[in-house]
Amino acid sequence: MGVEPICRTLEIAPTTYYDAKSRAPSARAVSDAALIAVLVADFTATRPDEKWVADFTYCSTWSGIIYVAFVVDVFSRRIVGWKAARTMHTSLVLDALTWPPGLAVVSTSTV
Repeated sequence: MGVEPICRTLEIAPTTYYDAKSRAPSARAVSDAALIAVLVADFTATRPDEKWVADFTYCSTWSGIIYVAFVVDVFSRRIVGWKAARTMHTSLVLDALTWPPGLAVVSTSTV
């Protein structure tokens, strides 16, 4: 069993598959591979504030959705910055990143 049954279902010629398989990787594929190499980097730190990681998520509440951005120090695993808002805008994440370490204040105008 080869690719022929799949190609028949997708209504494409099997040569399309083989041509794509033998083609050199695109510029996008090459840049994606480089980004993946960065993502599988070592997430350990030998001192505080050497590396920070960030996360962006949302919580469903009785009054609606709240979006939250966190910045965590890899060494201490402490949250060193965060921001919550009712809208998902770039400023939400940037505010979490630009606050001084240890400051955790939520603007009452956005929550």
